[in-house]
Amino acid sequence: MSVRLAWAHKVAEAREGVHRDDPSTRRLTPHTHLSGMQGEFAFAELCGIMPDTSLKPSGDGGIDFRVPLMYTVDVKSRNYRNGDIDLLVEHGKVDADIYVLAVIREDDVDLRGWEWGTVVKRLPLRDLGTGVMNHWKRSDELRPMSELVSRFGRMK
Repeated sequence: MSVRLAWAHKVAEAREGVHRDDPSTRRLTPHTHLSGMQGEFAFAELCGIMPDTSLKPSGDGGIDFRVPLMYTVDVKSRNYRNGDIDLLVEHGKVDADIYVLAVIREDDVDLRGWEWGTVVKRLPLRDLGTGVMNHWKRSDELRPMSELVSRFGRMK
């Protein structure tokens, strides 16, 4: 296990304890916090910044990063399922300037793309059977990560 993955596991376990009884936490999979941390660590590594690993009992307010351009970023992690992976952002909780889709497949993270929060707010709504309405966009329609990274002044 890589150091990054081991650290993600440790932070996710701690966050699980902090949010265990919090009704606002959406546990759509048994490893919700781990998937989220894996996506955040992959984004941080790509952009050359550190993820916020602090424990916040009231959550992060839908903001995972403040990047050098003073934009806020929320990484949305999804577990890989038969290639049908979309960016999903809960309706009424579109608070970040930028949304990044991270697709988790075992210990591998694929940052599929990104979109502006102002665009996400106008995306169609969809319920995937959980009773939660989400704005959604297909991963193949997202902006390329290279475009976002170049905005941070670091080319890959």
